[in-house]
Amino acid sequence: MSYNDVEKLATQKGIDFKPTTIFLIAEEEKYVEEIKEKILNLGYNGSRQEQIGNMFSEMLSVMTYILSAVAAISLLVSSIMILVVLYISVIERTKEIGVLKAIGARRKDIKRIFVAESFIIGLISGLIGAIGAVILMYVINSFTFQLFKIPLVCIKTPYVLFGISISIIISMLAGIYPASRAAKLDPVESLRRE
Repeated sequence: MSYNDVEKLATQKGIDFKPTTIFLIAEEEKYVEEIKEKILNLGYNGSRQEQIGNMFSEMLSVMTYILSAVAAISLLVSSIMILVVLYISVIERTKEIGVLKAIGARRKDIKRIFVAESFIIGLISGLIGAIGAVILMYVINSFTFQLFKIPLVCIKTPYVLFGISISIIISMLAGIYPASRAAKLDPVESLRRE
């Protein structure tokens, strides 16, 4: 039945008949937001599905910001820990550094040793983090797929590579100070130390 026929039938029976739902179709996607705004200004509401979708999208955005802040703090703490570990390594290996300098190692050779160590620490920690994230992605997605029929977490290969690269860069930046401190050690003082 058309809307006019239903309205006539309702008025014949003395029933107040008004539409409760209106479906609007835009000619192009660029007009959608403008149409939504005008409909809301007229006092109508959007669909409940759209409202729930918007609320879910906002919640995901907030969670993304929170997780980004936690990740930034974690990166800062990990860089400080790498700095401390390499600095302790320099102190504990003072004699070894003195022997290397005594047999002809240059400052840049000593720097390279510690920068290489920080590179390896960054690479291994980045790989562990990436593998852990991928495992968590599969676990979380298995639950969300059973409940909602959609995967919630999506980790793409460029993101994994970016994460590993950031881990290496932060580790190497944290290793610069201990490496230059090791390179500046006096061989005679170093050998005399132990």
